[in-house]
Amino acid sequence: MSLGIFELVVIGTLLIILGLVAKAAWSGGGRWNPTVWAKEMDLKLTPRNEEVVRTYIARTRLLRFTGALLGVLAPTTYQAFVGSPPPLPVDFVLFDALLGYLLGAVIAELTIKRPKADEPSASLIPRELSDYVPTGFITALRLSALVALALVPLYRLLPARQNLVDLNDFPREIVIVPTILLIGLGVELLQRYIVARSQPAVDSDLVNADDAIRSASVHALAGAGIALEWLLISGQLVNLAVVSTLDLLRWTLPVLAVVSFGIAIGSWIHLTKPFHRGHWHARGTTHA
Repeated sequence: MSLGIFELVVIGTLLIILGLVAKAAWSGGGRWNPTVWAKEMDLKLTPRNEEVVRTYIARTRLLRFTGALLGVLAPTTYQAFVGSPPPLPVDFVLFDALLGYLLGAVIAELTIKRPKADEPSASLIPRELSDYVPTGFITALRLSALVALALVPLYRLLPARQNLVDLNDFPREIVIVPTILLIGLGVELLQRYIVARSQPAVDSDLVNADDAIRSASVHALAGAGIALEWLLISGQLVNLAVVSTLDLLRWTLPVLAVVSFGIAIGSWIHLTKPFHRGHWHARGTTHA
């Protein structure tokens, strides 16, 4: 099969993006240092809360990496045992890696041992999701899901090349719509669950560490969720270009697909980093 200039440009762009991902993963080890992590989270380390931070960093780093690695290996393992490729869209290695990363982040948050008060008590300070993640990230997750949903009916509305429609192997509406909704709604519900979990009424340095951990977890979910939605959008755009009879769409949609792929990778790299400060420092302290 011979490749034209356009195909080579697309492949080259994807290779550059993946190279940037590898570079970011290789050079990002410093941000997992407790001192660097605390500085980026605007958290003052103390002898008491440093152990909490160290435990969280070690656990979340291991579980996120393990989840992503299992996602990379999942399609090959599935095919080895079943004898056929896994169903769409989980046959895509990067999609599976993001799912594994997302699952690892959730498990890390749910299994972290939070500081306990001498007497059973909990903080009664009301907590909102926007206290731990910028509202722009919340909106971005919702909008990315809406964009993905808006592309679904275009398969039926746009004129298509009949001889290619049957060859288009992108998931049908009965699969893609629930997938989009599950990612969008599921991530936000998990974020709200993390924020709403009871917080022990302990000294302020431990409370601040707990809040920083919640914020880091919520950011990880936001970055992975947005990245998953934009990966779906990228796949939708490519497949629309394949079946479309309109030359304009056949040339422009692949370019938009590459841009969408870049947004997905950028979201994964940038939004999951624990450098975004929350608003918890302005909150008071009320115990029960």
